[in-house]
Amino acid sequence: MFRTARTLLPLALLPLLLTGCGNEKVVAVPREPLAPTPDRAQLHARAEALGLAPGLVYVTESPGFELARQSVGVYGDDGFSAAYWSRRNSAQLLLLVDRGAMTAETCPEQPLGQGTGTTVDCVRDGDAWYRTSAGQHEYALQRGGHVVRISAVTAAVDRDVLRAAARAAHRPTDAELACLLPPPRDGTPVERGDLPPVGDGAPDNEVGASG
Repeated sequence: MFRTARTLLPLALLPLLLTGCGNEKVVAVPREPLAPTPDRAQLHARAEALGLAPGLVYVTESPGFELARQSVGVYGDDGFSAAYWSRRNSAQLLLLVDRGAMTAETCPEQPLGQGTGTTVDCVRDGDAWYRTSAGQHEYALQRGGHVVRISAVTAAVDRDVLRAAARAAHRPTDAELACLLPPPRDGTPVERGDLPPVGDGAPDNEVGASG
């Protein structure tokens, strides 16, 4: 079952910044290492510290679009979310990966992108589903026990671009994963802050006295 992404930011506010793998908020993700890359076990530990299942982390490529690094986060329980932004016209691609399946029966019932709350129309396109709803469109591809989805505003990103970005989605190389994930703090992975240390692992949404 697909759920709402917890960590997505208002992408229209993304600043115009330099590209490259570093501390920039908008980066071009390299396939080959630009510097010594941590080994795969270290990278998986960084992903897991954020609450991400390493097997659900994907990247994509689309001419003119670059990763909005601050958009990287958890989708649902341990799925993955990230957004790509175009400097040319501020168009955005939303990449979501979550466990589950999408079939002819369930496709119209699953939310599109961040969720439109309206009916979703589904059309088969090869091994993918092309989905439309309320001015948005999306490509969804089944990959084993999970679904990879790329969505955008229909008026901002045409269908051919969306299809190509979906087809380009792939599991990251070590260099891509190192660039994608937030850097460790003081040599240790960033801890996910929304899970309590005890209990059933449900998000801790309690508001303190300060509001």
